[in-house]
Amino acid sequence: SVIAYFCADVESSKAAVLLGDRQNNIICIYGDFRKKIYEQQQKLLQEKFEQTPKMPSSREYLRTNVWLYCYSKQVFVSTHALQTKSEAKIHTKKEIAQIKLINCLLRRRFEKSSNFSYVEHRMAEHIWRKDKKFSDLVQDLTKLVENALPL
Repeated sequence: SVIAYFCADVESSKAAVLLGDRQNNIICIYGDFRKKIYEQQQKLLQEKFEQTPKMPSSREYLRTNVWLYCYSKQVFVSTHALQTKSEAKIHTKKEIAQIKLINCLLRRRFEKSSNFSYVEHRMAEHIWRKDKKFSDLVQDLTKLVENALPL
């Protein structure tokens, strides 16, 4: 299935050949998957931020400014700094280390990229993939897609 190819990190051109579909269709589907992953992470980040506001770490990738947050060893990406009326805490040293690790991984991943569109979606995808088994990725994405379907 297209979910399995996406989770296996199969390029859209190869997935199109394997699925007997047009590459543009696969590119759109992959883009939808990335958007859903980003939106899910945004929702979870917002919930965590409302409970414990933190000051973000600002970075620039491919001419796009993003803000990184860390909660429970999980790094989140946002296209804007979240606002709070209460005082935002600073990240712990361990959380800063997590953010720096993700920053290094993302820099390496994007250093030769010329695709400037939806950088935040692609970043969220890479964070989502990190340290997960293929079967967990497939299960997570299947659930995410099923939950997004209109009833």
